[in-house]
Amino acid sequence: MKNKIKVGLVGENPLDTQAIENLLSSVYTEVEFVHLLYGIITGSMLDNAAMLKRLRREAEVHRPHIVLFIRDLDGLKSDADFTEKYEKRQSFYLKGKQMVNFRKEIKDEDSLFLLNICELEALILADIDVCNEYFGTKIVINKAAMEHEKPKEFLQSHCNYKETDSPAIFRKLRLNILKTQCDYFQDFMRKWDKTLAFHLK
Repeated sequence: MKNKIKVGLVGENPLDTQAIENLLSSVYTEVEFVHLLYGIITGSMLDNAAMLKRLRREAEVHRPHIVLFIRDLDGLKSDADFTEKYEKRQSFYLKGKQMVNFRKEIKDEDSLFLLNICELEALILADIDVCNEYFGTKIVINKAAMEHEKPKEFLQSHCNYKETDSPAIFRKLRLNILKTQCDYFQDFMRKWDKTLAFHLK
């Protein structure tokens, strides 16, 4: 049996990284996840240069094949400042990518970036039937998940959602539904599958 592909997770809080691990691990059994910077960062702390250096040290210890960075854009594509926010997140990703690279040249297969538009909770809205089953509600979504300006607040007001619910809900979300409902997630999954295939050669 081949060794598992080790994927390092870096996110804005431990609940986000656990949610994504739960989502992917139910299907991708060949992957072993390790949480980097676990429990010591929240939100914008990831943009701190000292944190990126610590990320480097943790990556050297765990030696993941791939590092998956998870961030929220905190905005919509229709926002006037979308480009500014997007470029800021991309700048963070490029810096993080350099920190976890152990080869002489940086390769696309070393890391991945999941940039949620607008928040991670948009993925819950994309598969609202799972959310309704979890809370015993009958929420109806009248617009695309990616068009909700504040998906977290929407869920909090409609079903008493708390961020601590996200890992359990994400364990039940269906990848095929998310890919059809969220363009950005479909693009991420395409890159994810391609990257895994590279390391499984």
